[in-house]
Amino acid sequence: MAATGKDIATLTNVELITEISRLISTLESLQRENEELRRDLSHEASHRQNLQNALAYWMPGVTEEIEISTNGRCGDDALLLVGSEGPFEDKCWGNEILDRAEAAEAEVKRLTESRNGYKRGRDSIQSEYDRLRASHSAEVEALNDKIDGLSADLDSAVDVAFSRGAHEWVRMNYPDRFEKLSHTALASTGGEHHAE
Repeated sequence: MAATGKDIATLTNVELITEISRLISTLESLQRENEELRRDLSHEASHRQNLQNALAYWMPGVTEEIEISTNGRCGDDALLLVGSEGPFEDKCWGNEILDRAEAAEAEVKRLTESRNGYKRGRDSIQSEYDRLRASHSAEVEALNDKIDGLSADLDSAVDVAFSRGAHEWVRMNYPDRFEKLSHTALASTGGEHHAE
């Protein structure tokens, strides 16, 4: 035995029990280690199968007619790559995925061109607007000056009409101006309002 180097027959009961306990403990430890290895192998096998299935799913088809001498080997090589020993129900999703990816790329290209066309159009409109605005800014400024002058003239005309007694006309047509003129007139007369 490892502990004493004696033959089992020569061990005392205490030595025998101690040796048996040590062996049981070692056996339990080895069983736990063995179970962990079994779980790891199971996980690894499952992971390998998932990888093989993914590769088979994305792999382009190999069932197409090939006019060269390697025709028979293509399918075998493809199955070897995915680690299979048999066909995948004659289904190859790689070509379908490739077609969908190419269609998506074409749609992205179409949308990009459309967006770029929109941007060019928008930029063109903006530059035309800027050009027109610059060329007509003098006209706009002159019109704004004219509007300001006409507003001042209108205010003066309403003031004259009010001062000549057209209070009711001013009140009905220019109520805000009437309020201002009424307060000014009351202030100048000391708060007395003279009727017409």
